[in-house]
Amino acid sequence: MIDLKDQLQEGLKAHQAGDLATATSTYQQILRVDESHADALHLLGVVHLQAGKHAEAIDLIEKAVEADPSNPIYRNNLGTSYRGLSRFDRAVDSFGEALKLNPEYAQAWYNMGCSYEAQKMWDEAAESYRETLKRMPEFSQAWNNLGNVLLKLESPKDARLCFLELIRLQPES
Repeated sequence: MIDLKDQLQEGLKAHQAGDLATATSTYQQILRVDESHADALHLLGVVHLQAGKHAEAIDLIEKAVEADPSNPIYRNNLGTSYRGLSRFDRAVDSFGEALKLNPEYAQAWYNMGCSYEAQKMWDEAAESYRETLKRMPEFSQAWNNLGNVLLKLESPKDARLCFLELIRLQPES
């Protein structure tokens, strides 16, 4: 009999290869054995997130957070799921919880910035993108988003610097 850890690795390998049907089946098999398996709940939630099934993703990832409240990745993906439903207040809360657990988590800063930007909260978005770039200066999409937000804030010179950095990072684009 294969153990759950090995089974999870098989599911993750299929997931990373884009074989979502096999990944889904594998995660579901794990959950039939251990219904509170945090990683299987989370990863099955991520499959739903990738399929645009945000409500289903939220249900699963919330269960993963209950099973393991100390994992910032779960909270980040929960926030991404909420953002997919335009529930920006819940998204920002989830990203904030992820950042309490790991203040250096650049992707959570970025996702928070996207949530603020979607709400036209330009100052908060700019600050979140700046925090992202402190931690991941090669993140070209964050430079692009920060530049766009700075244009909204009527800071064209600062926006220009962001776009120049974007060009430096992606000269072929």
